[in-house]
Amino acid sequence: MYANVIQTLNLWFPLTIFEDTILRLLNVVPSQFHPNSWAFVKGYELLCYALDLEPSLGVFFSFYQVKSLTPGRLVSVCAQPNKGLFKLFASNFKNYQDSFFRVRYGPGLHSLIYDTDGDRLFPFYWTEDPRAIMGVYDDVLTSFEKETIAFLESFNLIDIKDLLRRETNAKRLTNFIRRMQTVSDEEWMSFLAKSKAKKLQPDEIALPDDLLVGRSTQDVGSSSPAANVAFGVSVSRSPQPSGSRVLRSHSTDVIQAEDVQMGEFVVDGGVTVQTAGPPPAVVGIGSSVWGSTFDPAAFVESTLLGTGDSARFDSLTTAELRNLALSYEVKGTVLTHLLSARRDKEILEANSKVTRAEQAVSDAERTVTEIKKQWVDEVDRLKKTHKEALAEMRGAHGREIAELRKKHADEKASLRAKAAILEAEVTTLEVLRNNLIVSLTQSRKDISELEEDVDELEETNIALKQSMADKYVDGFWASIEQVKILFPELDPDVLAQVDVMKRIKDGKLI
Repeated sequence: MYANVIQTLNLWFPLTIFEDTILRLLNVVPSQFHPNSWAFVKGYELLCYALDLEPSLGVFFSFYQVKSLTPGRLVSVCAQPNKGLFKLFASNFKNYQDSFFRVRYGPGLHSLIYDTDGDRLFPFYWTEDPRAIMGVYDDVLTSFEKETIAFLESFNLIDIKDLLRRETNAKRLTNFIRRMQTVSDEEWMSFLAKSKAKKLQPDEIALPDDLLVGRSTQDVGSSSPAANVAFGVSVSRSPQPSGSRVLRSHSTDVIQAEDVQMGEFVVDGGVTVQTAGPPPAVVGIGSSVWGSTFDPAAFVESTLLGTGDSARFDSLTTAELRNLALSYEVKGTVLTHLLSARRDKEILEANSKVTRAEQAVSDAERTVTEIKKQWVDEVDRLKKTHKEALAEMRGAHGREIAELRKKHADEKASLRAKAAILEAEVTTLEVLRNNLIVSLTQSRKDISELEEDVDELEETNIALKQSMADKYVDGFWASIEQVKILFPELDPDVLAQVDVMKRIKDGKLI
């Protein structure tokens, strides 16, 4: 047996009567049966348990078939065309063949793998002639099997993993199955009443040879109806008690250190196994996205706040105004320097003229006084003009600097006021964000509690309906037994016409 298959699907020894029968019908050893096919069988058994049904070969192979066989390869069960009850358990069982163990029965526990006649409950080794079961003969099915098939066809496809998670809790399993079907509550309760009545008065089940359409490995390629083979398999050879199924809990501590001895260990029922590697660990449920690494502030900031707000703060004009003011001051200084340089140049030119005039004095002493006077007058005029221009420029520049400083101070005050308002708005938004996060958390908690209350009410309602149906059926049959005692002379054939599902109309039972 492969350890991964045993642990994942929670299979136990002894196998159930239905599991033994499937292996004998297909003539395969458990390790020759594909893990997904094991999942289909296990899912069908859990579905029958939830509906209080005995697993039926006719119903199972109305939904599933062994379509093809390849010598030396695993035998797989697949859904019939346009049918099926379950989703595929796993698209790929990875590395499940890496860990296996050998099974043998312990002293006095041969019933784990042998029937009461001492025959094997199923093949112990890989077989060379497994059988392909193509379907069933519909005319051989009982009326209740046909009704069960029609009822199961109303279900949505079920995830087998959901069934396995609820296997240890019969109430949760039944409630989950109830949510997966599409019929009305009245039809649901009616079918459950019929299934309970059928357990008290079961129909005679057809033999596999009469019920199933099967082929051997050699005949799989043939299209002739004559390729159908006889099974020669009894359905009830297992020593297990019928009509009951024990819910088994999943356990990750299958192997204890004190049980290991010379490569062997003992599991449920005294079965001794040998391992080729440690049993695979049970994979846990992944952590929620609302884990410790989730940062709600960062989420709100990156998702809810508009982009560009920071750019608006970054593009404030304080620096531009400062640069503008400085640029004006630099321009005034440059113009003053240019004007002063020009005046200095003019003075130099005048001095040059004076020099030339003085040089000419030696040539013409009479004109020296006049030239000197002209020079002095010109210098005085130029100095006066320069001083006036300089004073005028300084006054204009001072007024401009004062105006710019005032404008800058006003802008700075206005910006500070805006910044204070924006800071207040940011604080308000942060408080609002925190309140919304707290409110959202509380809302999620309230929703979770309401969902749990709804589930409990639904489960209570279904349990009450089931209890009423059970009391009705039990009371009906108890009344029939009382009538038989009070009126023993009644014709049994007439009394046999009484049925829990019939009603009186116009004085007749219909």
